[in-house]
Amino acid sequence: MPTAASIGGQEQAPGRSFTLHLSPSCGRRDTLFANVHSACVRSRLRVDATAAFSVTDATTADDMSAVAHLLAAVAAQHTPGEQQGGALTAVDATACGGGNTAALARTFLGGVMAVELDGDRARDLLHNLRLLRLCPPPQLVGQEPRSCPAELGADPAAVVGQAAGQEDGGSVRVLCGDFLALWRCLAPADCVLIDPPWGGPAYQASGGGDPEGSSSGTQPTDQQDAACSSPAGGCPQGAGLSLGRTPLCALCGMLLGSGQARRAVALKLPASGSVALHTQLLACTAQHAAAQSTRLEEGAGAPPAKLWGVRVPFGHSCLLVFVRVGAGEEGVLPGALRDAMRAWSARCGLSYQGLGTAVCATLPGNAC
Repeated sequence: MPTAASIGGQEQAPGRSFTLHLSPSCGRRDTLFANVHSACVRSRLRVDATAAFSVTDATTADDMSAVAHLLAAVAAQHTPGEQQGGALTAVDATACGGGNTAALARTFLGGVMAVELDGDRARDLLHNLRLLRLCPPPQLVGQEPRSCPAELGADPAAVVGQAAGQEDGGSVRVLCGDFLALWRCLAPADCVLIDPPWGGPAYQASGGGDPEGSSSGTQPTDQQDAACSSPAGGCPQGAGLSLGRTPLCALCGMLLGSGQARRAVALKLPASGSVALHTQLLACTAQHAAAQSTRLEEGAGAPPAKLWGVRVPFGHSCLLVFVRVGAGEEGVLPGALRDAMRAWSARCGLSYQGLGTAVCATLPGNAC
């Protein structure tokens, strides 16, 4: 049986020839940034030990971003009085090494704000985005975001990158800080993506909590409901669904109820969580959204009447998307969202589970 011979890097076989291109291994970068075809660029990307566990690989990140953008776009199309056709915006609340941020920038062409808690990792994030041609040279934090807390500008590790729209995606800003302390200061975005820390040795040792050195926030919010401080209150935080010490249902409810997340919130969570648990998370989020809506100032926009949810598995992780449904959209928007997911599933060959709708109303005596 004839065998192929290698001559000068070219494989030769009887009756045919082809060129074999080889590149050195870049370790985890080859998996996480497989869409970066240049080995020289991949080798220069910065991925520390936490990012090696936490960064979403490029293929999964692109699929997740596509789902989030699809649903946010459908919601925008069915919002009464909204100008149609504009590019959507997004916030990556836990940006880490930039896997999700880069995917969002390729999809949400209206701009992306990436928030990272750790100063060194924020610099790595900015470095990576610049290599991917999504961010130009950094600028010191001064007026970004608008009305930001004073301590933000005093942090020497705080860096921000800004682009006016590169050819590979929309504009990206990188902000070093605690998202739990900063979210009220950011400009409202069509979608907020939250990838709370989970997985890895530290996660297992902590029993599912927040590993040391993670990209999550650490401060509880001042509007966190008392019932969420204990799993016995019915809150899904008993399953480790929190960012720092803030339950995800409380954080997502505040984002959706306040209008900071104008269309949707997307969550990357372990696929081991059941559909029943994630449906409970949707219901709890809706109650927090209702509580937050009562605090809205005049002119802040209409509060959501319901939240619509979907769960999309991606191997060991899954994406949850909770979409705001306004009072005038209840008869049309949920059906349009279901039709969009059915079409996406048929086109991509991936499955999903609908979580139904949850009414945004607080329950007497129990916020969750």
